[in-house]
Amino acid sequence: MENSGEGSGNNRACVLKCGRAIAVLQSRENLYERQPFAVEVPFETVVSGVLLRGRIDAVYKIGERYEVVDWKTGSKKLGESAAIQLAVYRLAWAKLNDIDLSRVSAAFHYVPTGITDRRADLLDEDGLIALLEAY
Repeated sequence: MENSGEGSGNNRACVLKCGRAIAVLQSRENLYERQPFAVEVPFETVVSGVLLRGRIDAVYKIGERYEVVDWKTGSKKLGESAAIQLAVYRLAWAKLNDIDLSRVSAAFHYVPTGITDRRADLLDEDGLIALLEAY
């Protein structure tokens, strides 16, 4: 199910993919106090000649900024290397919407614990290029 419009009633339905954890989310994190701006957003982008493809779980608009959120339904905590995924999602959202990368943040939300991990030191496009070229 895809929806990228603001305020749609389908947004909440799309977000219910975390099903059994909704009560936990509502009690521990304010993500459900905000309406998602977009959910299940597919993307394709090329970085340093490599096609990166994925689907962003949810995007929240906060003033003139956006927060990309990837929901982790089985994990309780991912290692530092997982931040590469957030960096890619963040870059993809910025490119899809032709906005400056500095206006986009990204986070993992761990459904089992209700904790949102907002990373402050994500790679930008140059950082992702350097990482890809190193391998």
